[in-house]
Formats: sequence, structure tokens, C-alpha cells
Amino acid sequence: RKETAKSQVPMVSETLFRVPLMILVASAGVAGISIIAPELGYDKIQPFVWPSFLRGMQDFIASHAVGSLASTYVLGMFAMLILSLFFFRRYPISRPSKEYFKSYFVFALPTMLISTIAVISTNIDRVMIGYFWRAEDVGFYFSAQKIAFFVLVISSSVGALLFPTISSYHAKNQLSDIRKTVNLALRYISMTACPSVVFIIVFRKPVIDIILSSAFYPAAPVLIVLLVYILIISLTSPLIYIVTGMNRPGLAAKAGFIVCAINIVLNTLFIPKNGVLSIFGINGPTGAAVATVISGFVGLVIYVFLSKRLVKIKISKKPLIHMSAACVMGGLLYYINTLTAFVRWYHLIFFGIIGLAAYLGILYLLKEFTKKDLTFFLDTVNPKEMGRYVKSELKRKD
Repeated sequence: RKETAKSQVPMVSETLFRVPLMILVASAGVAGISIIAPELGYDKIQPFVWPSFLRGMQDFIASHAVGSLASTYVLGMFAMLILSLFFFRRYPISRPSKEYFKSYFVFALPTMLISTIAVISTNIDRVMIGYFWRAEDVGFYFSAQKIAFFVLVISSSVGALLFPTISSYHAKNQLSDIRKTVNLALRYISMTACPSVVFIIVFRKPVIDIILSSAFYPAAPVLIVLLVYILIISLTSPLIYIVTGMNRPGLAAKAGFIVCAINIVLNTLFIPKNGVLSIFGINGPTGAAVATVISGFVGLVIYVFLSKRLVKIKISKKPLIHMSAACVMGGLLYYINTLTAFVRWYHLIFFGIIGLAAYLGILYLLKEFTKKDLTFFLDTVNPKEMGRYVKSELKRKD
């Protein structure tokens, strides 16, 4: 059965538990901006003065900054574990059989390999940037990653529902329902991800300034390239769930290995100062971002092939319409942006409303956005309905 809230609440609790601890570590005297960009005129940030009875703890955290920061992740994961065990308490536990162990091992081993490959792919570029370049460049790349990866919330949210749905249809051999569901998910992911990506690209510097500071402006080119990657991986995610949802984690692991290998090779070629694309000014963090985009596109091609082979799916062309409408929206916002001397956070809200109206207007004229879609999105973002659903699921005792 589907218990979306119970699967997501522990993950949210990890963030809610970890972030205050990270703020606590930062307030103890960990000053990042002066380390990242001293050449921009930033003086050392003075730490908060804790009460005298906590001064010893503050000194310890400040002198063990890396370990303290790592501990926040450990404690956050521990909180998630405790809450997950609490939700799991009503499930019956029986003695596993030999067949159960065998089936679990066959499924879990490739899944574990997929997770390992994902960790390597996500971090290898930062390691290589740190080896060939400066620590500051790692910071620029990491900050751009964090901003760009925010858009992945859209596809991740859909995936929480898509995976069990595909598994259910696969168990009943309802391939036509899988094709229909995946194309519907692809349509809604594309419809929301395309304007989000274009909006951040147009207002990349104001977004960086608001979320971080102007000291991170050198990350702007990297952010543009990584946003292209985010769009690619968002469109790939429903196809990944076809492969994993049909109990073919081995295929997904092989695809992940190919993408990871390509990513490592391209990083080796693009990141060094004298890399193969350095004559075009592409190296360092930008080179890593380009390598990520290319490997991500290869992954998209692989999963399109696998999806067609498994369920004979005909990929919807709707994302092309969404991309075109988003580009028109981006052109309009870019022109408006040239008329504004300095963009503040409230300007972004105003520009966002204008951009959304233009984007949806174009889709409406193309008959790609209907009243049914409007109702769907309004129900999705309705906090009252969401709260009612979460409450009912958490209270359910069956």
C-alpha cells in the first residue's frame, strides 16, 4: 500500500533536525565568506558571543569545525532513523525464509550499487576541482550545485508516488497503464521544471546574491550549466522509475555505471587548467558542469532506450512545448530585467508572477494548459488539503 506521508516525514525530520544544528555550528565562529573571497574585501566575520556557561562548548565547536559540521549530518540521520522505526512499529515482523533472503539480495545489491554510483558521481567533480584548482573554486561549484539541485524537488516529489505505482502496474502486467502514468508524470515535471530553470538562469546573479551573497557571483556561469543538467535529470527520472519499478535494478546499476564512468573521464579531460576545452575558456568548475551535462544527456538516451525496450513506451513530445514556452518567458523577463538597475528579493516575486502569467498564457493558447491542470496544481499546493492527508495517514492504524 502507498503511505507517502510516512515515507517522507522522516526525511523532512532529518532536515528540520540538522539545519538548526548547522546554524549552531556556524554561530560558534565558523566564518566561511572571509575564507572563500578575501580578495573581495570581506573582513573576518565575528562569531556570536555565547553565554559564559556555554563558552567552553563554543570554543570546542569552533576549533573542531569540520567534525562538528559532520556531526550535524550524523545526528540528523539518527533522528530520521528513530522516527522511521516509530512508524514501522505496527508492521508485522516474521522470520525470513531462504527464498526471501535470496530475492532481497538480488534486488538490494544492485540498488546499493546504484546508491554508491550516485554518491561517486555527485562528489567526484568537487574532489577533482579541489585537486586541480583552489578550494575557493570548490566552494563556487558546490554553492551553484545546491541552488540548482533545489529544482530537483519537483521530480523527487513525483518519484515518491511514481515508483510504487509502476511496481503495482508491473505486478498486474498493466504495461499500458505504466506508459500512460509515466508520460503524465513527465508532462507535469516538464511543465514545472522548465520555467523554474529558465527563471533562475535569467536572474542567476540576484538569486545568488539573495541566497548567498555577491561574493559568489563567479559561480553564475556554473549555475547556468548545472541548471541545464537539472532539467535533463528531471526528464530522465520518470524513465528511471520504469526500470527500477519493473524490478530491473541490475539494468539501472549498469546504466548508472556507464554514466558515472563517462562523467569521470570527462571531468579528467575538462577540469584541468590545460583541459581539452580550455581554449574555449571551459575548465575548472565550468568544465565539471559541462561534463555533468554531457554524462546526464547520455543517461537520458540510455533510459529512453531501456524504457522503450521494457514497456514499448512512446515518449511524449510535450516537454518540447514547455521548453519553447519557457524560452519565450525567459526572453520577456530578460528584457524587463535590463530595465531594472538593481533586483531585490521582492522584485523577483513580481517578475515571477509576470513570468508565470506569460508562460501559462502561452501554454493555454497552445491548448497545453487546461482547467483540469489548474485544478491539479491548486490541489497540490493547497496546504490545508495536504495537512489533512498527512494527518489522516499518520493516524491510520491498519
